[in-house]
Amino acid sequence: MNTQFGTASSFYNFSQSARAWTNNDQLATLPGPAGRLILNQRRPAGSSASPVYQRVRFEIINAAGVAVDVTNFRITLDDINKTANHDDVIAFVDAPATVVASYGNSTGTGTVTNPFRRANTDGVPAGSPTTFYRDTFDLGAVPASGTRLDYVGGTPYGWQYVTISALSFTAPGAC
Repeated sequence: MNTQFGTASSFYNFSQSARAWTNNDQLATLPGPAGRLILNQRRPAGSSASPVYQRVRFEIINAAGVAVDVTNFRITLDDINKTANHDDVIAFVDAPATVVASYGNSTGTGTVTNPFRRANTDGVPAGSPTTFYRDTFDLGAVPASGTRLDYVGGTPYGWQYVTISALSFTAPGAC
């Protein structure tokens, strides 16, 4: 997995520390499972730059160092939400076969032309046992050339984040 950062802002963070920058420019411990990857970004107030984004490329490499096709590729993202301060937008270059959106309030199929996001402002989903949304994207088969996830910051300003809390796939037996 590698990351490429947009050029619209110089404020990015990609970590596994369970801490991220929040809207008040303070480090905060995020809710959720241990070991997740945090995509954290900021669009500076007053910026007229294009939306800020983080781009994560997934390529599965076998023990021999060769990229391989995989099936049953699923990724779970936590805290895709919309508030007065930000609007998290998720897009894959390969269309997800299915999206399991926790607690509804979502729109989009998760593609570059129809990204996944929350339809309304709602900080904590009703009925959630946690304080965040959890959404799973099933891409099915992913070729050896890999796939890409774009996390795009919306028009509001300030720090925002989503976390990758689970990733699974089926690799060929030779891996």
